[in-house]
Amino acid sequence: MFPALLSGIRSLRVSLVTGAILVGSIYIFIYDLLVNAIAVRQSARSLFEISSYMPIILIIFLCVTVGSLYTTLLEGIVDRLHRKTVHREIVGKSPLWERIILRSFLPYSDSARKRLVEEVVRFYREYSSHDESENSREEKFVEKVLIETLWMEGKLAGTALESPYDKIRSEGEMRVSSGLLLPVASAAGAHSVFGSNFHLAVSLLGGVFVAVPMVNYGLYYYRKANSFLAHHIADGKLLAPSMETLKRSKAKLLIANKDG
Repeated sequence: MFPALLSGIRSLRVSLVTGAILVGSIYIFIYDLLVNAIAVRQSARSLFEISSYMPIILIIFLCVTVGSLYTTLLEGIVDRLHRKTVHREIVGKSPLWERIILRSFLPYSDSARKRLVEEVVRFYREYSSHDESENSREEKFVEKVLIETLWMEGKLAGTALESPYDKIRSEGEMRVSSGLLLPVASAAGAHSVFGSNFHLAVSLLGGVFVAVPMVNYGLYYYRKANSFLAHHIADGKLLAPSMETLKRSKAKLLIANKDG
């Protein structure tokens, strides 16, 4: 029960922090408009009067909701990037800048991907009626497992792998989601203190300068979490859904042949 609770706390932490950055930054930028344009109705004032803590509670709820929507959107973007690059490899002859960027978005480390592909190929040839003339099926199976491994946290529930995987991935989520918001947060801070376009531009550039390595390090944690699962599959301690299906099909076929 405690690992599941800890996972929820980590998820709540990411949503709360990112939501607070978003809500706070937006509030700073539109404060002048809010003061002049919004009139609080009696129904809203009565809600605030329920308790002295009610405004804080509502702000926290708003931050968590906004942060949750933002991190969910971001998860989809990261997943799409990983799916697009799951079959890519670093080519030594390509330009250095291209290799650096590609490495940031790759879902697996080189060693993890190599070990996973080797194990999946071996597994496929062992449990399928492998035909050398049908290598395209093998390649599709390998690519399917590479994609499935990106989202296998559900299979870790109740196992010893759940807590370390969740911890690594949560660190990645925190760094990527908050790092992308650093330019906005720094610009909002400059706007609230100085209010000039020059200071706004400088703080925005400063935020980008800090955000790039922070986001890159967050993507490293995503890659580390995916590689964590890939190594366990390569070690035979974990099976991707397609591998389990193929293994069950082989077992059913053997039973049918035996009964026949």
